Amino acid sequence: MRSRKGWFAALLLACAVITGSGTQAAADTPTARSAQIFELLVGSWLVTYDVQAFGFPIPILLSFTGDGVMIETDTPAPTPVGNLGTLILSNGHGEWEPTGFRQFSYLYRKLVYQQDGLTPFGTTRTTATGTISNDSAQLKANLLIEFLDVNGNVLLAAPGTATGTKIRVEKP
Repeated sequence: MRSRKGWFAALLLACAVITGSGTQAAADTPTARSAQIFELLVGSWLVTYDVQAFGFPIPILLSFTGDGVMIETDTPAPTPVGNLGTLILSNGHGEWEPTGFRQFSYLYRKLVYQQDGLTPFGTTRTTATGTISNDSAQLKANLLIEFLDVNGNVLLAAPGTATGTKIRVEKP
């Protein structure tokens, strides 16, 4: 009887050691490291898009949710867009995903109207890949904004960059 108890105690100890080391190993997997970006990126960001086709940097707001949804907000003001003229762009809706440690990508779409604000022009498709700073307060991304007509033809592909700061509660 005594040898069975000793054998059982040794078996329990071995299981505890294996389980404990397995937990650490699981935390170091690519999936776990990618999941860490959810904690870093989720929230709202004050971002500046620097796209040469726009002629000047444009401030926007980006929000990333924990379930992969993203929302882009800017002022729906008349916006000069290179040789396409002046257009009115809606806010954007899309999704984002982690792509590695402190790395992410996103895609969102916007509705676009001619300068009168009533006549449909088409849509935009914005794609980006970026990173989050070590302090989790800054993001940088390379992006491509494509302007499509009402038939889905790409009329302009405008590359650029994005830099942003996470919006956090300010403590008094």
